[in-house]
Amino acid sequence: LNENDKALMYHLKSLKIKEEIGDKQAIAVAWVNIGKIYHKQNNIKLALEYLNKANNAALNAGDLNTQKSALSEYFFISKENGDWAKALNYYEKSHHVQTCLSHRRHAGFPADRLRSQNQRGRIKNQRQNRDPAPASHRLYQRT
Repeated sequence: LNENDKALMYHLKSLKIKEEIGDKQAIAVAWVNIGKIYHKQNNIKLALEYLNKANNAALNAGDLNTQKSALSEYFFISKENGDWAKALNYYEKSHHVQTCLSHRRHAGFPADRLRSQNQRGRIKNQRQNRDPAPASHRLYQRT
């Protein structure tokens, strides 16, 4: 067995366990990974089958990370097959999902915002008090 065959074997075993447990998000991630391996093996029909399953599950679950992975792989498949219209469509969809993910990360949850405000307050206090940086930070300033 080559490396792709071994990877596929392990991902299929992993998928079976995830299905037994009923972890829908992990199943969708496994489908993307299996789709990527089939793509590497140039088995486009099976790659698209698994990517379709993953994308639909991700859409239903609101899992933007998995959706982005599936859309990105659709883009690469379309590009390699010379279908530039589809490739552009998948690129734009993937970029939109990435933008949504970026907005989510920057918006943060209330606890993240509170931590961020506390950090800003500490920085302001240090600047006002001219409190020297901790020794660990001074090491990085020397280099």
